Amino acid sequence: MKFDFTCNQIKIFIPATLNIFAKHYLKRAQEKIITKKQAIVLITQLTNLKQANPFSLIENKTNMVLDKTTYYERNSEIISVADKLIAFQVNESLGTQDAINKAIKKGIPVKIFKYKV
Repeated sequence: MKFDFTCNQIKIFIPATLNIFAKHYLKRAQEKIITKKQAIVLITQLTNLKQANPFSLIENKTNMVLDKTTYYERNSEIISVADKLIAFQVNESLGTQDAINKAIKKGIPVKIFKYKV
């Protein structure tokens, strides 16, 4: 948004509505998976993105819960519209690996950056 205030060059897919997604991340902050500050920053960024260009935030309006299945479904949605994948895989994340596998199966170029924390 800093370089493209219209947000015409970005699409973010989330596995539920923004409201459900926000509640989920605030709960994850209470569970100490992420910090409250991280949750608020993420929610604020997504809210600002949706306000700037509602077509840039792709929400799944049918999912009421966030779990492994809904995240993997989201990966499928992303790969279905992708022409290449740049993946940042932290600690051999299985979710990221799912997206990588789907991209390879689709036959699109894949670039992977792996990190350990």
